[in-house]
Amino acid sequence: MPGNQKERHMSGARKRKAPKPPNVLLKEQAAKILVSAMCNFLRRNGIPERIIKANRNAHLQKHIRHYRRYMRAWEYVGVLLGTWYSNPRFLDKLGNPIALAPRSITRLIRASHVDLSVRDALQLMRCSPSIKTNSDGDLIPLRRVFVLPDSEVPRAAHIVERYLDTLFRNASLRKYNATLLERSCRATGIDISGSAPVLRDIKERGGVFMDAIDGEIEASRSRRSKRSRGASGELGVVVFAWARPNLLTQRSSSTKGRNKDRAPDGARSSVLRSQLKGRAGNRTGLRTRGASDRTGLDH
Repeated sequence: MPGNQKERHMSGARKRKAPKPPNVLLKEQAAKILVSAMCNFLRRNGIPERIIKANRNAHLQKHIRHYRRYMRAWEYVGVLLGTWYSNPRFLDKLGNPIALAPRSITRLIRASHVDLSVRDALQLMRCSPSIKTNSDGDLIPLRRVFVLPDSEVPRAAHIVERYLDTLFRNASLRKYNATLLERSCRATGIDISGSAPVLRDIKERGGVFMDAIDGEIEASRSRRSKRSRGASGELGVVVFAWARPNLLTQRSSSTKGRNKDRAPDGARSSVLRSQLKGRAGNRTGLRTRGASDRTGLDH
């Protein structure tokens, strides 16, 4: 090879970027989905295009397909982890999951009845804090729920897209002839310093409720092949709860006025508990669309 060509070849080789890990790719695709979902929601509600920064990406559908593929793989690896913790073939005498060599992941996929390649499964497992690799290269699960690092944006895309679609469907009952669960409760003027017991109660009650619902949904997962499967869809429950200070009110009111109108701590806690007792969350969305969620997105 001539000297100049060899130098150009070496220079090109140096400039090649290392492939991005799956969690980074998923985060980037999810960001595009989130922007697209928000733009569609605003258009449906009559917001002028001049206000919306239109998404003019010519490859949007390609990004959507990539996002769906990554999210499906994430879900299926969560199913693998559930099988790993429950199938006797992958448990030791004490009932703990055994270490698996990479070549044994095929058996785990077959036992889980999911359409997932070994390559995708291993890539996701090796970048997750839910699974570690020992000195022999074997995979050892650390927790039953499968999570990925930096998953806030994919989780936001997963939830917001479904919640906005639920709002749209509930506002279009004549067309869809169905009401999907969408509930919210809120109160202004709440002393945030006294909300800790309420949030703790929501977390405890909601955690028990979500565990029961998660088991019920997972038990309904179709085990049939794609060819014999009838009309399938996605069933999921999303619970929101929040508590944040009203900065505008705080800035416009004086400290003296706040102290004057403030109720005793015991009374405030009692009122909050009576207002929110029996409610697992402040906003709940239920929607049907693909396959059940078993990915750790709700943690």
